[in-house]
Amino acid sequence: MLQICCKNNNISKNFPIGSSLLDIYNGFNLDIPYGPVSAKVNNKVEGLNYRAYNNKDVEFLNILNPSGMRTYVRSLCFILCKAVEDLYPDGKIMLEHPAKRSRSVSDRSENLSVTRSHRVTLHSVPESLSRWSLSFSVSLALI
Repeated sequence: MLQICCKNNNISKNFPIGSSLLDIYNGFNLDIPYGPVSAKVNNKVEGLNYRAYNNKDVEFLNILNPSGMRTYVRSLCFILCKAVEDLYPDGKIMLEHPAKRSRSVSDRSENLSVTRSHRVTLHSVPESLSRWSLSFSVSLALI
Protein backbone atom coordinates (compact mmCIF):
# COMPACT_ATOMS: atom_id res chain seq x y z
CA MET A 1 0.00 0.00 0.00
CA LEU A 2 1.07 3.57 -0.60
CA GLN A 3 -0.08 6.77 1.03
CA ILE A 4 -1.54 9.57 -1.10
CA CYS A 5 -2.03 13.03 0.39
CA CYS A 6 -4.71 14.90 -1.58
CA LYS A 7 -4.10 18.65 -1.55
CA ASN A 8 -7.67 19.35 -2.71
CA ASN A 9 -9.15 18.26 0.63
CA ASN A 10 -6.01 17.81 2.82
CA ILE A 11 -6.81 14.14 3.46
CA SER A 12 -4.39 11.21 3.25
CA LYS A 13 -5.51 7.71 2.23
CA ASN A 14 -3.85 4.40 1.42
CA PHE A 15 -4.13 2.96 -2.09
CA PRO A 16 -2.76 -0.16 -3.77
CA ILE A 17 0.66 0.23 -5.39
CA GLY A 18 0.24 1.06 -9.08
CA SER A 19 -3.11 2.87 -8.71
CA SER A 20 -3.88 5.35 -11.47
CA LEU A 21 -4.64 8.98 -10.68
CA LEU A 22 -8.21 8.41 -11.90
CA ASP A 23 -8.60 5.54 -9.40
CA ILE A 24 -7.14 7.76 -6.69
CA TYR A 25 -9.52 10.62 -7.62
CA ASN A 26 -12.48 8.24 -7.33
CA GLY A 27 -11.11 6.87 -4.05
CA PHE A 28 -11.16 10.32 -2.49
CA ASN A 29 -14.79 10.86 -3.62
CA LEU A 30 -13.94 14.37 -4.80
CA ASP A 31 -16.49 16.43 -6.68
CA ILE A 32 -14.37 18.91 -8.61
CA PRO A 33 -16.43 21.19 -10.92
CA TYR A 34 -16.04 20.08 -14.57
CA GLY A 35 -14.03 17.04 -13.43
CA PRO A 36 -10.26 16.62 -13.33
CA VAL A 37 -8.21 16.86 -16.53
CA SER A 38 -4.79 16.30 -14.94
CA ALA A 39 -3.09 16.33 -11.56
CA LYS A 40 0.02 17.73 -9.93
CA VAL A 41 1.96 14.82 -8.48
CA ASN A 42 4.69 16.14 -6.18
CA ASN A 43 4.32 19.45 -8.10
CA LYS A 44 4.75 17.85 -11.54
CA VAL A 45 1.71 17.78 -13.85
CA GLU A 46 0.72 14.26 -14.92
CA GLY A 47 -2.15 12.74 -16.89
CA LEU A 48 -4.91 10.80 -15.15
CA ASN A 49 -3.49 7.48 -16.42
CA TYR A 50 -0.29 8.07 -14.41
CA ARG A 51 0.31 5.26 -11.92
CA ALA A 52 1.71 5.86 -8.43
CA TYR A 53 4.23 3.41 -7.01
CA ASN A 54 5.43 5.50 -4.04
CA ASN A 55 3.86 7.86 -1.52
CA LYS A 56 2.79 11.08 -3.28
CA ASP A 57 1.21 14.48 -2.76
CA VAL A 58 -1.52 14.93 -5.37
CA GLU A 59 -3.59 17.94 -6.40
CA PHE A 60 -6.26 17.32 -9.02
CA LEU A 61 -6.68 20.08 -11.61
CA ASN A 62 -9.74 21.01 -13.64
CA ILE A 63 -10.18 23.52 -16.48
CA LEU A 64 -10.48 26.42 -14.01
CA ASN A 65 -6.76 25.99 -13.26
CA PRO A 66 -4.42 27.49 -15.94
CA SER A 67 -2.45 24.24 -16.22
CA GLY A 68 -5.69 22.25 -16.45
CA MET A 69 -6.95 24.59 -19.18
CA ARG A 70 -3.73 24.07 -21.17
CA THR A 71 -4.18 20.30 -20.85
CA TYR A 72 -7.80 20.60 -22.01
CA VAL A 73 -6.97 22.81 -25.00
CA ARG A 74 -4.11 20.53 -26.05
CA SER A 75 -6.51 17.57 -25.92
CA LEU A 76 -8.98 19.48 -28.11
CA CYS A 77 -6.18 20.14 -30.61
CA PHE A 78 -5.45 16.41 -30.85
CA ILE A 79 -9.15 15.70 -31.40
CA LEU A 80 -9.27 18.39 -34.08
CA CYS A 81 -6.24 16.89 -35.85
CA LYS A 82 -7.82 13.43 -35.81
CA ALA A 83 -11.10 14.82 -37.17
CA VAL A 84 -9.30 16.64 -39.99
CA GLU A 85 -7.33 13.49 -40.82
CA ASP A 86 -10.54 11.42 -40.96
CA LEU A 87 -12.55 13.95 -42.98
CA TYR A 88 -9.79 15.25 -45.28
CA PRO A 89 -7.10 12.55 -45.66
CA ASP A 90 -5.06 14.76 -48.02
CA GLY A 91 -5.52 17.91 -45.93
CA LYS A 92 -2.83 19.49 -43.82
CA ILE A 93 -3.19 21.34 -40.57
CA MET A 94 -0.66 23.23 -38.51
CA LEU A 95 -1.18 24.18 -34.88
CA GLU A 96 0.46 27.46 -33.96
CA HIS A 97 1.39 28.74 -30.54
CA PRO A 98 -1.39 30.95 -29.18
CA ALA A 99 -0.99 34.66 -28.64
CA LYS A 100 -2.45 36.00 -25.38
CA ARG A 101 -4.91 33.25 -24.45
CA SER A 102 -6.29 32.93 -27.96
CA ARG A 103 -6.01 29.55 -29.62
CA SER A 104 -5.45 29.54 -33.36
CA VAL A 105 -4.90 26.85 -35.95
CA SER A 106 -3.83 27.60 -39.50
CA ASP A 107 -1.91 26.32 -42.49
CA ARG A 108 0.85 28.48 -43.94
CA SER A 109 2.05 26.27 -46.81
CA GLU A 110 2.55 28.59 -49.76
CA ASN A 111 2.11 26.03 -52.53
CA LEU A 112 -1.16 24.62 -51.23
CA SER A 113 -4.50 26.18 -52.02
CA VAL A 114 -6.96 26.57 -49.20
CA THR A 115 -10.24 25.13 -50.37
CA ARG A 116 -12.25 25.30 -47.16
CA SER A 117 -12.13 27.63 -44.22
CA HIS A 118 -14.20 27.32 -41.09
CA ARG A 119 -14.53 29.40 -37.96
CA VAL A 120 -15.28 27.16 -35.00
CA THR A 121 -16.38 28.63 -31.70
CA LEU A 122 -17.11 26.62 -28.59
CA HIS A 123 -20.57 27.42 -27.26
CA SER A 124 -22.03 26.78 -23.81
CA VAL A 125 -18.78 27.74 -22.11
CA PRO A 126 -19.35 28.10 -18.36
CA GLU A 127 -19.51 31.72 -17.22
CA SER A 128 -16.50 31.14 -14.97
CA LEU A 129 -14.42 30.49 -18.11
CA SER A 130 -15.54 33.61 -19.96
CA ARG A 131 -12.13 35.20 -19.41
CA TRP A 132 -10.61 32.61 -21.77
CA SER A 133 -10.85 32.91 -25.52
CA LEU A 134 -11.64 29.41 -26.78
CA SER A 135 -12.23 30.04 -30.45
CA PHE A 136 -10.20 28.39 -33.19
CA SER A 137 -9.54 29.57 -36.72
CA VAL A 138 -9.17 26.50 -38.90
CA SER A 139 -7.83 26.45 -42.41
CA LEU A 140 -7.58 23.22 -44.35
CA ALA A 141 -5.39 22.78 -47.39
CA LEU A 142 -6.22 19.96 -49.78
CA ILE A 143 -3.64 18.76 -52.26
